[in-house]
Amino acid sequence: MTNSQRLSNVRNAFTHWLKSQDGEPDRITPGSESIVIRGGFYCGRRFNAESHHAMWFLEEDELKIFDSAGQIVCSMHSSEIDRWGRMNQNETAPPHETAPDHQHRRAA
Repeated sequence: MTNSQRLSNVRNAFTHWLKSQDGEPDRITPGSESIVIRGGFYCGRRFNAESHHAMWFLEEDELKIFDSAGQIVCSMHSSEIDRWGRMNQNETAPPHETAPDHQHRRAA
């Protein structure tokens, strides 16, 4: 999988997760996106929506979703990103699963 394909899966996973939260239509579309650099090294992307923001960490291949208060509400590891990223536009949860793993693996 190319880097652009992986990034597309991550975007799709965040978009579908937002839709699964039964938000208002204007609040479920990710808005801005930015590159995350720490210590001079690329480490991932940040995605902003009206109600939440998410950070994808490249090395861990993990997507962490935060509420407007900055509290982590969801953490998806690689396989969950893949399942949520492959969903059709009309689905609100990946097949055979009703919600992503909410266990917190490590602090952002």
